Amino acid sequence: MPAALINGTMLRWARERAGVSIEAVAERLSKSPDDLAAWERGDAKPTFRQAQALASALHVPFGFLFLTEPPAEPRLPDFRRLSGERDTPRFDANTLDLIRDVLFKHDWYKQILIEEGDEPLGFVGRFGTSDAPSAVADDMRSVLGLMPDHARRTKGQQEWLRDAVGAAETARIWVMKSGVVGNSTRRTLAVAAFRGFAIADPIAPLVFVNGNDATAAQIFTFAHELAHIWLGSTGISDVVSGLTRPRGDVESFCNQVAAEFLLPSRIVVGEWSDRRSASANVDALATSWKVSRIVAAKKALDLDLIERAAFESIYEQERARWAALPKNGVGGGNFHATLPVRFGRRFTEEVVRRAMSGDTLLRDAGALLNTKPRTIVEHFRRASPR
Repeated sequence: MPAALINGTMLRWARERAGVSIEAVAERLSKSPDDLAAWERGDAKPTFRQAQALASALHVPFGFLFLTEPPAEPRLPDFRRLSGERDTPRFDANTLDLIRDVLFKHDWYKQILIEEGDEPLGFVGRFGTSDAPSAVADDMRSVLGLMPDHARRTKGQQEWLRDAVGAAETARIWVMKSGVVGNSTRRTLAVAAFRGFAIADPIAPLVFVNGNDATAAQIFTFAHELAHIWLGSTGISDVVSGLTRPRGDVESFCNQVAAEFLLPSRIVVGEWSDRRSASANVDALATSWKVSRIVAAKKALDLDLIERAAFESIYEQERARWAALPKNGVGGGNFHATLPVRFGRRFTEEVVRRAMSGDTLLRDAGALLNTKPRTIVEHFRRASPR
């Protein structure tokens, strides 16, 4: 079989981007590490079949291996660390490919909404960091049509998150919640890389929540990214780490808004009891209002009800507990029920509707929903009233 004249530099770029060793790739292809090293140096060339296997293993298009230089990666403003910090983790290949896929979907959907006459949403960028967090939180509740005690009346965190996401979608905020790239359950999204991001577009505002996180953390991420929408601030976040930041930056402000949205200060003050320990008070608030113990403790800290040492102790305990939880990635079970959760209900319905009406090719609809064209038809059949 003829050799594939790939660029060895591009092969090395793809391998490092995927975060895998030469030994791991060699084992995947049943080759020796020396063979891989020779391909990267350009001293030897793989066959076309081997080059295709390389592209598949490293999650890059086959044509990328023939480029003279790496393509530009998709970019979102990075709020995961304070400005000036040097230890911001690199985005891994799964995160980069997720962002690329979401931006592809967003460009398509925004154009559809413009063609259908959707007007810019007034709440996107309505506030700034000089405004009171409580004012932003109140406006978020008003737009979503959620009463301040809605969380208390739900049966648990899953129901509260489902209700809040549904309210956001009704308000034309596109919400995606997934723990994988596309529909590939082999390509999971690391919580250590990011917890969520927001695209503060007035026509198609989007919130993405990493579905591999604990449910309590997903709830806070959702509220935090909503705050980004209200600030008109697009970016990617590691929300929980930001809870320990000093006040003053955008992430800190969004955390304050999210905490106030989920657990208003007047509730904390009204339900705090000096007859209970700080830990018992935090537990009671977290249970009643379907938030994490971290959020309840942070509100108590901000209101001078507990000392910082107590907050930091609860913070570390809760993060360790979350890290030990199994990761499900919003997958498994009924694929057709999972699809609108991963990609957003309104977006999924629009893609399927346009495909079945002939306005969008089934092939293109499959690309937008990361599935096969025949699955689009099956999804329509299942979703149609009988």
